[in-house]
Amino acid sequence: IVTPYYLKTTQEGLYQHFATISAKSPLPIILYNVPSRTQNDLLPETTAKLARLDNIIGIKEAATDEFRIHNLVQLLHNNCAVLSGNDDTFFQAMTQGATGVISVASNIRPVSMSKICNLFALGDEISAKNTNSSLSNLYKMLSYQPNPIMVKYIMHQAGLIDNGIRLPLVWFSEKNFDAKTEIDTIKQEYKKT
Repeated sequence: IVTPYYLKTTQEGLYQHFATISAKSPLPIILYNVPSRTQNDLLPETTAKLARLDNIIGIKEAATDEFRIHNLVQLLHNNCAVLSGNDDTFFQAMTQGATGVISVASNIRPVSMSKICNLFALGDEISAKNTNSSLSNLYKMLSYQPNPIMVKYIMHQAGLIDNGIRLPLVWFSEKNFDAKTEIDTIKQEYKKT
């Protein structure tokens, strides 16, 4: 569940918001902190307080603070999962104790993203890092336009979805943008699954 957007609030407001949802939800909850989109930043201390609630089982952390994952892991003491919300930095997040990623790139390259997480979990950091490095062009492509425009564009070009975009999102000018190599790789990866 993403932090509230449009209305900026305090950490106490965020705590009460999520605690109220938690009390009424029969399902496990993964918090989603993405301050660049919501303008509300769920700080690690507030997350740790929320993690004491029975059905808060994790957080998808998409803040760009390079120490955020480390701080969350230290404060949460394995009480809930810490998941990266940024494809381009999730490998580094795993080296700091994150247990995985909730990923945009996995919509396009699910086998590769899963492989990175599995290799890392098995202790093969070098192979995980090499596989992650092989996706660096994809990560750059996905940041070329605001999410989800690029993931939809690439999936559409690879024949995986129909048009897939609706207002207020619009296709961008493809001038000076070449995704052919990545699209061919995606087609091959999907043929294997």
